[in-house]
Amino acid sequence: MKAVLNIRALLALFTVLLLSLPFLALPGELYAAPGNVLRCSTGASGSEATGGDSNSPSISADGRYVAFQSRATNLVPGDTNGAMDVFRKDLATGAIVRCSTDAAGNEATGGDSLMPSISADGRFVAFQSHGANLVPGDANGLPDVFRKDLATGAIVRCSTDAAGNEVTGSSGWPSISADGRYVAFASEAGDLVPGDTNGLPDIFRKDLATGAILRCSTDAVGSEATGGESAYPDVSSDG
Repeated sequence: MKAVLNIRALLALFTVLLLSLPFLALPGELYAAPGNVLRCSTGASGSEATGGDSNSPSISADGRYVAFQSRATNLVPGDTNGAMDVFRKDLATGAIVRCSTDAAGNEATGGDSLMPSISADGRFVAFQSHGANLVPGDANGLPDVFRKDLATGAIVRCSTDAAGNEVTGSSGWPSISADGRYVAFASEAGDLVPGDTNGLPDIFRKDLATGAILRCSTDAVGSEATGGESAYPDVSSDG
């Protein structure tokens, strides 16, 4: 009987010790623990960022992924453009990827990438960029809005008209739908949709499945806004 009790006591002690060891937590448990705080702007090994500030975060629906902009040069290998870039951190594994790259993974050149907005599952990140090499045919010399697919590496420009043509005005402040299909953004361009004659920044929504684009900053019958600019869009989960 005493041997049985001793075994039970040892098992109970082992269980207490097992539950108290944080390094035995399942993947994802540490980042999801209530009250837990983690630094997201770190390299894959957890090393802190150097070379510039990190800010403007956007978090996935389950809290696992955080997209942010950073001027740091050591978050990923080969960051030599000397510009603000957009990154996505996986808080379950520690992995970090740069989002502001072309389809082959080459870094952006020509200016900063910023203002990220992440999809619900963390797969897609929309952002504004002055980079001129992220997609072929980017010759307007202006900041545009892009969407990066971090599963495939593909990148598309969102601030284009329905035919995919680039426009003659700056675009920024993206907001992405939960599934990554729709991206809302602000733009000064007067040639994204027909009849844009107010000479003001407007809000638009791009459907990346069809290419269709519509102007959101209009009245109930579709008349354009007058008297002031429209800014800071926020799209619903279903777009």
